[in-house]
Amino acid sequence: MDLVSVDCKFNGNYFDLSAGEIRKIAVKKESLSEHLRLDSFKVQLTLRGVYDISS
Repeated sequence: MDLVSVDCKFNGNYFDLSAGEIRKIAVKKESLSEHLRLDSFKVQLTLRGVYDISS
């Protein structure tokens, strides 16, 4: 997980998930390097999996 152009602290950024499993990750607003509205945060958010890295 990462944000394209803003820094922040996620409460977890490495974990294993099985198919269908759900994991909630939190970001405290205070940890953002600049103010973002929720819609902007969603646009900035990127996710990668092991499959993505190995391809």
